Formats: sequence, C-alpha cells, structure tokens
Amino acid sequence: MNIGNIIKDGVKKVINHNKLRALLWSVLFEYRQKNNGYEHLLVSCFPKSGSTFTVQTISNITKYKEVFLAYSGEFNEQNIDLPKVLRCCEINTVTQQHLPATHSNINIINEFQLKNIVLVRNVFDVCLSIYDHWHHESIEGPACYVNEQFFELSELKKLDFIIDLVVPWYMKFYTSWYDAHLKNTSKFLFFTYEEILENELLFFKKIFKEWGLEYSDEDINKGILESKGQNNRLNKGVAGRGAVLSGEQKERINKLAAYYPWCDFSLIGIV
Repeated sequence: MNIGNIIKDGVKKVINHNKLRALLWSVLFEYRQKNNGYEHLLVSCFPKSGSTFTVQTISNITKYKEVFLAYSGEFNEQNIDLPKVLRCCEINTVTQQHLPATHSNINIINEFQLKNIVLVRNVFDVCLSIYDHWHHESIEGPACYVNEQFFELSELKKLDFIIDLVVPWYMKFYTSWYDAHLKNTSKFLFFTYEEILENELLFFKKIFKEWGLEYSDEDINKGILESKGQNNRLNKGVAGRGAVLSGEQKERINKLAAYYPWCDFSLIGIV
C-alpha cells in the first residue's frame, strides 16, 4: 500500500473535523516510522529544573540528536510543532521543552508515541535560579514578558516580579501535568531536580527504565561526566535556595497553589 492510499484510508475514518489535521500527520508519521523504528524522547520541564543537564546527558549516553520541537523559543509558549516532529522522524531524537499538558501537546505525544517524562523542581528555589539566570544569561522564556527595565528594579521588587508574574506559569505547567496524571491521558512519570542532586546515576537509570531503554552504569556515568564538561546550566546545583524568600513572599506562592485544592504540590515544595 502506498502513502497516498494510507492517507485516503485515514481520511475516511475521520468523524470529527477537528481531528483531521492531527490524523493526517499521524498517518504520515506512522507510515515513515514503521520503516525505520527510530525513537523520540521528550523531557517536558520547568525552566531551571536541571533539564539542560538532563537532556545533554541522555544525548551523550544514547547518542540521540538533541532537537527543539517548538516553532520558536524566545517569549513564546513552547508547544510541539507538527512539521518539526515530522522532519525529525527519520533520526533518533531527545528533546528538552517547556511545554504544559495542553490537549494538542498530549494528542501529539500520544499519536506520535513520544516517550515523555516531566521534570519539575521546588518552586521556591526556582525563583532564585530564575533571578540568577536573568542576570547572567537571558531574560527570554515562556513564562512572561520582561525587558531590560527589570534590572532597574530593587532587589526586593525583582523577586516580587518573579513571584507575581513567573510563578503563575509554573502553576499552569504543573497543574496541567498533574491533571493529565490523574486522568491518565498520557503515559509519563514525574521526576525532580532534587533527584539529580541526591543520586545522578539512579536518576538516569529510572528515566531509562521508564522509557524501556537499557544502558550500563558505566555508560551512564560516562555520559554524566561528559555533561559536566559542557555548558549544562546546572548553575549552583543545590537545593534550598528559596529559604531566603520572606515569609510574605512564600505565602503569596502558597496562595496561588490554594486555588487548586485537588492538586498535590509536594513535588514542587508546597505542602
């Protein structure tokens, strides 16, 4: 059966017009994937959660190519872009992306059988890590818009800015994936930045087990060592930095979480 007939058969099965585009891409992807068997690994992650180090290490171990599956970075939401998925289907890939569990992202992950994990971090610690990142690297990211005027604020106002305008995006990200977990709409496991700090080897072994991949401890340790020689953005690599936030600042973060009484925030440090 040629590709034209496969697409025609797929179209005949469509009963919901909104699924047409996704189905057509899925049929084309499936046709090509069945002829190559390549794998596509995805780390859906908080910014500043050790994700660059994680994906670099996975790439070093697996030799899979690091790819970005969003249309663009900068201040845009990093939702999965279908044409980019298609262009990468003939190579083994690993992707780090700050994407929430929207219906379209979940649909693409499921339809194209992307092997996904979700990487998060203590949200109080994140505030300090973002502060450092904006001062030393880049202010761009999906959470909010910020420009150079940020640096004219007082130190207190800078942290307030992050708490009031950035942390709500983190709540959106986390609650969307937690809801997907509760409803079992997609197969994935949560991992945390703190697990990297506690035991790097065990952290990666758990990820590979979730994905059904096998690598020796020697190969994993070699990949970890190689990543530590790269620009992996692990920065300070410590937990507990959020302790410097004031009680009032911490309470503002806790109040955001209180809007989601059905969600367990313990993985990101809210109890």
